[in-house]
Amino acid sequence: MAQVKHIKKNDRLELNEIAQAVEQITDITMHQIQGKSRLKHIVNARFMFCLLATEVKITWHNGKMKTLAKYLNRDHTSICHAVSEAIARRTHEENFKHAYDQCVELLAMANSEDYIINQLQGKIERLKNEIKRKNRSIRLLNYKLYDRDRRTKKPKQGLPLFG
Repeated sequence: MAQVKHIKKNDRLELNEIAQAVEQITDITMHQIQGKSRLKHIVNARFMFCLLATEVKITWHNGKMKTLAKYLNRDHTSICHAVSEAIARRTHEENFKHAYDQCVELLAMANSEDYIINQLQGKIERLKNEIKRKNRSIRLLNYKLYDRDRRTKKPKQGLPLFG
């Protein structure tokens, strides 16, 4: 994972997030990437997607190549070929390397923003739950105080009980 230096190993990206980044940088839709076209710009986007997915995506359910192959409607050997070709193109083709680096930066930025948002949402939920618990405790204490005062309240001396 030396090439993906901007994305931490514990960051988790979904294939859809990777697809959106590739679409945004290459202007090739996911439908075209999943398609059968052999036009060079579409093949480059497909190869870039495969390389990013294998280098960046940490949470694979039943094997990296099989999951990716199913996502792209391809065989796992096609994914292996795409990854090896993408590595070669990243090394030898400046345009491919530039687009790849832009995708990595975009994913890193999106992932860090999502991570921060998720962390803040978690804190907000914990604070909401804590406020609910405190409010319940306050209501219970108020009820106990009210009940105690009601039971222990003695009539004031000098005033008639019935008036």
